[in-house]
Amino acid sequence: TNNSTQAITVNKNTSIYICSGGSWTPSSLTDWSGKLTIYVASGGSLSLNGALYSTIYNEGTFNGVNIIFRSASEFNNWGTMSNNGDLDVFSDEINIYGGTCNISGSLKIEGHFDNDGGTVNVGGSVTISDKLHNKDGSTLDVEGNFTVNSGEFKNECKTIVRGNFINNKKVEFKNASYTAITGSFLSNPADEVKIKEGSIFKCASITSGGNIKGDSSYSIIETGSITFWSSNKKFKGELDICSNSYNSSI
Repeated sequence: TNNSTQAITVNKNTSIYICSGGSWTPSSLTDWSGKLTIYVASGGSLSLNGALYSTIYNEGTFNGVNIIFRSASEFNNWGTMSNNGDLDVFSDEINIYGGTCNISGSLKIEGHFDNDGGTVNVGGSVTISDKLHNKDGSTLDVEGNFTVNSGEFKNECKTIVRGNFINNKKVEFKNASYTAITGSFLSNPADEVKIKEGSIFKCASITSGGNIKGDSSYSIIETGSITFWSSNKKFKGELDICSNSYNSSI
C-alpha cells in the first residue's frame, strides 16, 4: 500500500500486488525473461514506460509512456489505462475486458488486440498487421486514419473513425454493429467486405475492389460516391443503400 519507486530486476517467477491506495513507479524495470506478474487492485496505480515483457492485470490505473508490449507480455484491463505517446503491440494477449484505454498517439498492432467490453480511444492513427477485434459491448474511437495492412479487423459493436479507412486485407462489420467513418472507405483487395446482421455503416465515400455483402438481416449503408474497380463487383445480399450515386448496375 506504499508509494514506491523501487527498481527491480527479475530473473525468477515473481508476483507484485499493488493494493488500493498504493502505487509503483519503478526507477527501472528489467524483466526480459517475462517472469514478472503485476496485479493492480482498484484504487492502486502502476506507471511504466518503454518495452514490457511482463504480465499485467489492471483493475486500477495503469499509466504508460510509449509502451511496447513485447511478444512475451500480457495485458488484461478492467480499470483505466492511459498511454502517453504511441502504443505498439507484438503480444497475442492484449485484452480490454472493461474500463477505458486512452492512447494519445498511434496504435500499431502486430499481435492480437481484443476490445472485449471496454472503451478504447486513440488520439492518432491505427495500423493493423495482425488482429484487432472490437467485440460485443465495446467502443473504439480513432481520431486519425485506420489502416488494415496484412491482418484483419472485426467490428461487432461501435467503431468511430474520424479519418479515412484503408483496407488491404480483411474487414468484417457484423453483429448489429455501428461504424461511422468521417472520411472515405477504401478496400483494395478483391475479397468481399461483409456488412451483416443488421449493422449500420456510414462513410463519406466507398471505393472497393471486391463485393460488399450483407447477410442474416438487412444492414444500412449511408455514403456519398460509390466506385467498384471491376465491373463484375457489386453489392450483394441484404443491404439498404442510401446514396445519390447508387445505380442499378451496382
